[in-house]
Amino acid sequence: MKKLLVTIAVMVLQISYLMACTSIIIAGKATADGRPVMFKNRDTDCLDNRVERYQGKKYAFIGLVNAPCQSGEVWTGVNEAGFCIMNTASYNIKNDKVPAKKMDKEGVLMFEALGCCATVEDFRNFLNEHKKPLCVEANFG
Repeated sequence: MKKLLVTIAVMVLQISYLMACTSIIIAGKATADGRPVMFKNRDTDCLDNRVERYQGKKYAFIGLVNAPCQSGEVWTGVNEAGFCIMNTASYNIKNDKVPAKKMDKEGVLMFEALGCCATVEDFRNFLNEHKKPLCVEANFG
């Protein structure tokens, strides 16, 4: 019985790892060409994805979208200024004042940021000036 409980506990832990979002950021000083690298494995129910090109307010960009394409949302991307962005879901970041149906706007926020930000400092200013609440539960890379 004890072995069965341990086996079940290990299986539950493994399943929770499979559902987790994974991201990696490698600093440029660790790469051969000096450029940083970002990697994201999506934790999504939408397994059909594609890359689309958009023209933002200031910059053109490409972004990963759910297929069929949802206009106005990207889940990771890079713009012509070299600004890249991705998110990882953080289910422990809650704003109880915002109804759940208004949350999950990470894709909208990243779509807007790719169209107007060239640097991390631009993104910081974008977040500071953006209408609150942001309606996101995420960390951004």
